[in-house]
Amino acid sequence: MLRGNESQEDARFVAELCTKYEIPYRIREVNVQERINQEGGNKQAVARSLRYQAFYETAKDWGIKKIALAHHADDQVETVIMRLLRGTSISGLSGMAQTRTWKGLQIIRPMLQIFRKDIESYLQGISSFVPRYDSSNDSLDYTRNRVRHRLIPELTSYNPQVKNALLKLAEITKEEEKVWTNLTEQAMKSIIIQESQSDYWIDVKKFLDLPVALQRRTVKLILDCLVRNGQSEIALETIERVRGIFQHHHPSSEYHVAGGIHVKKEYNQVQITYSAANRALTDAEPPIVKLKIPGTTKLPDYGGEIEVILMDKSIIRMDQDNHIAVFDAKKIDQPLFVRPRKHGDRMTCFGLKGTKKIKELFIEAKLPRRKRDRYPIVVMDDQIIWIPGIRRSDFAPVTDQTQHVLCFRWRQNQSK
Repeated sequence: MLRGNESQEDARFVAELCTKYEIPYRIREVNVQERINQEGGNKQAVARSLRYQAFYETAKDWGIKKIALAHHADDQVETVIMRLLRGTSISGLSGMAQTRTWKGLQIIRPMLQIFRKDIESYLQGISSFVPRYDSSNDSLDYTRNRVRHRLIPELTSYNPQVKNALLKLAEITKEEEKVWTNLTEQAMKSIIIQESQSDYWIDVKKFLDLPVALQRRTVKLILDCLVRNGQSEIALETIERVRGIFQHHHPSSEYHVAGGIHVKKEYNQVQITYSAANRALTDAEPPIVKLKIPGTTKLPDYGGEIEVILMDKSIIRMDQDNHIAVFDAKKIDQPLFVRPRKHGDRMTCFGLKGTKKIKELFIEAKLPRRKRDRYPIVVMDDQIIWIPGIRRSDFAPVTDQTQHVLCFRWRQNQSK
């Protein structure tokens, strides 16, 4: 329901095709924008969640055991590149699985080794078949589309076979992951003292005796088993924080992981626990949100909104408080995003030499600890340029040569 009449035409196309070939079908509508307005979140992630829920409900109603998805080899290449750009573990390089189990169902991707051009070539040979085209595939607002239309053609200029190379990398990684899976399961058996559906007790000494690679993989496997069921990648930062609990010199330390995981060290044992109570306490990590420039971006997960205005330098007042920041528009490369803080974040502060830890800036601003993991940070690429209400960086200052400025205004919800 994101493309208006085009979406309706897609549905009619499917209905007519299924009727022609006597295939049972069910059409479901999911209102992505309504869910985002109510709960916030990334459009693509929300759409995927609602789509999969519709698959699950239909499969249960019809007694279906397998769901076949149409991902092809180009999708796989794009997925590998996006994970590389985002930062991924070795296992992430294997891309999407050809088959996997999800909520008691088997998801299969029969076309994962076939490139789009070959599928299109086949369809062209069927004269009566005219496929639909999703116009949102052309929008450069989405990272995947920018990878598809800009980055891959650029990489192809270096290696015409780059897509085949990345597909091969995914296949090699997938096979090697099978070996790592066996090693990880063996390591798990050696370090676990006690386990249940909601918690694991782990021997600290035996864990620290493992190679670092196996430490990371056992932590990831435990977190997967407790809450995510292998559905999403566990961030390396989270894995490292959990490893840090094992390495901590103090006999008693703890860490709350977003999503309901609690890690607690007691002398020579570490307990990793999941519960709904923990989840309510920690809540999920707020999403990364793209800023509208110009425009107003509502940030319900961060407790406010940011308005961005493009204006002539001559009409801007230069006595802004910390809730307003201005930048030389010519030096700002879009897109800009809002994200939560990361471990080790630093910023070059306006008026100061060198960099400063974000943690220190939060402390100096007397920002309560409970708000720090859900406080907005504005970034360009991975460079922090502004912490609303606290401090701006020394990036893109307004000078005598500046003609136009981008004015950012942070409005915090009164309830926060």
